[in-house]
Amino acid sequence: MTWINETGVARTYADGGSRSQQPEEHSMAISANAQQGTWSVSVHTEEAAEGGFQATIHVKHVSPEGDFERTFQQSQVFAVEREAVLEGLREGMTWIALKTTRTIGV
Repeated sequence: MTWINETGVARTYADGGSRSQQPEEHSMAISANAQQGTWSVSVHTEEAAEGGFQATIHVKHVSPEGDFERTFQQSQVFAVEREAVLEGLREGMTWIALKTTRTIGV
């Protein structure tokens, strides 16, 4: 589904959500983290410039081969902040799974 923002740009939301009006003022951000043993994933949301929400994801893995840390922003925009956080955690945990199984070497 799409939403037309105040500049007249149609915006498609990754989670299929839609907005019939400009988003309400939002002063708080949702954050979450998951950790176990030698890895952790932290996520916090922020409003996207074009409306909706995006998450910044920080992954960390400590291992004898060396520590790994990476921070990146979701490429998708979500209409619902909660969905941005949940997808951010999934994305971060996927990175950790790929790293710890040595599927990717970074």
